[in-house]
Amino acid sequence: GCHLFKEFIHDIEQKKAVAPELSRLASFFQKDFWLHFDKEDLALFPELGNYIPRDAGPLQMMFIEHEELRNINELFQHALSDYLKGGDSPLTRETIRKAGMNFIGSLRSHINNENGMMFTLANAHLTQEQEDDIVRVFAQIEAGADKQI
Repeated sequence: GCHLFKEFIHDIEQKKAVAPELSRLASFFQKDFWLHFDKEDLALFPELGNYIPRDAGPLQMMFIEHEELRNINELFQHALSDYLKGGDSPLTRETIRKAGMNFIGSLRSHINNENGMMFTLANAHLTQEQEDDIVRVFAQIEAGADKQI
């Protein structure tokens, strides 16, 4: 995933070769990708918030990282839209490169934090019943997203 994304943004000068894949990636990062964050924000984090503070520590960090990734994605999406519509300036290509690399770095860090911290906290605090409730909310979020497509 991230490796291919990195290749496409580095090869941005080869527009005919990379534009179709960048367009597919942009679509994924505009909609499908955020389902994961919605699941965390709307199901997992509220449940964990019963045990650890939402406005400090790991949960606060996750919310900050989600916002950071959304902001980076917005910049990336805007520049990529210009690029795909013919606005192929050096500034546009550089914005795509920088925003893309920033997104990759932030995403990798976020995944490491999730794996190292959030899953540990969830395993330590949540009962099976709470986990089942979270999975049900996940399914509702996915079903709602499917209806919007």
